[in-house]
Amino acid sequence: GVNTDLLIVIMVYLIVSIFLNGGMISAITTQSNKMRSFLKAGLKYYLPFLLIFMCSAVLILIWGGITLYPVTLLNNMLFEAQITEPQLFLFFLISGSLFTLGYALIFNWSVLGRIAYINKEGHVFRCLGNALRDIFRNFPSGIILFLTFIFIQIALILAYWGIEDILGMRSEFLVILFFLIQQIFVLARIFWRIMLYSSIKYLYHKD
Repeated sequence: GVNTDLLIVIMVYLIVSIFLNGGMISAITTQSNKMRSFLKAGLKYYLPFLLIFMCSAVLILIWGGITLYPVTLLNNMLFEAQITEPQLFLFFLISGSLFTLGYALIFNWSVLGRIAYINKEGHVFRCLGNALRDIFRNFPSGIILFLTFIFIQIALILAYWGIEDILGMRSEFLVILFFLIQQIFVLARIFWRIMLYSSIKYLYHKD
């Protein structure tokens, strides 16, 4: 069914994503540009990075429940005419901002934890503890860095949709062209993620 297919897609994405992140963060941390080292690091750090991902995912879900669940309650109050639409929008804006700030903090914390693990600062939870200590250094800059990453991701997606809407896939040439554009956008996202990881490393002075 659809749910099974969706679950398979999510699982494949997680497997590939965690493997690639392990290789990328290791390459940035150790300053190695060899493909063999990249692949070896992806396998070596897969389980620890999976654990870090699970910890950060749980925290994001908890933080999302704390910040966003009240909006659903207020939405019910809107139908009962207990609050106005501008009040609901204002509360949603505040809740969304708080969720984004928390998400950025957890994301940067998880990256610092991975870097600490590669630097052999101890077991996974000790590395996450060290990352928690470091995360509040340069906190505003870390948030701005993450938000810039998100905005550029959104801009890339909107740019692709705009090009697709203008040109469309009306011929074989355009189909090939859009395939090439898709690959360019995928590479752009990968390069930007590498830049994000490098920036986090140097922002928090994780040598």
